[in-house]
Amino acid sequence: MELAWYVIRTATNREKQAVESLVELGWYDLGQDGGEPNTGWPELYMPRETRWKRTPTTKDKIKAPLFPGYFFIQCAPGMFEKAEDAFCVHDFIRYINSAGEPIPMPVPDKIIAGMQAEESRGVYDKTRPSKRERAKAERRAHGFKTGQRVKVVEGAYAGFIGEVLKMTSRNRKAVVEGRLGVLTLEAEMLEEVEKAA
Repeated sequence: MELAWYVIRTATNREKQAVESLVELGWYDLGQDGGEPNTGWPELYMPRETRWKRTPTTKDKIKAPLFPGYFFIQCAPGMFEKAEDAFCVHDFIRYINSAGEPIPMPVPDKIIAGMQAEESRGVYDKTRPSKRERAKAERRAHGFKTGQRVKVVEGAYAGFIGEVLKMTSRNRKAVVEGRLGVLTLEAEMLEEVEKAA
């Protein structure tokens, strides 16, 4: 039995129920927490992202489908109807073949393997601060000293160089004097200018 990956479409916000239904029909969920490697069963894979869910009183980390309403499933040609009969499954993403018939569109194995690797490396974790956000937070926390030369690295004044007159608002803003006059700028937009040797 030659298995290939396909994209399946589910009812809105019913990805979890569709996965559970397919597992009952014999598919193996690669996204199971602590799941062991599969041996012989057709597989399904729903890439998930980690993101914040905010309510008026809480902020929780949740795992949600990376592609809402879609996930990937392994099938052989005779298995399409069985998969489409699962609860909350609508159909496969299809294309028109040379005979003019709509048939499920296969997805290369390397695409699935690449997404699995990215998910395990945390690429889809939206709760981690980006490199740029960490640099901004570091500059904001560091603050600048009076008399220190700084350069604006982003925004309308990018490239502007001046001298810090004072820090305000808990090191969030710097009052900077330069050729354009005196400006009050967000500290996260500034970086220290190295002194000439």
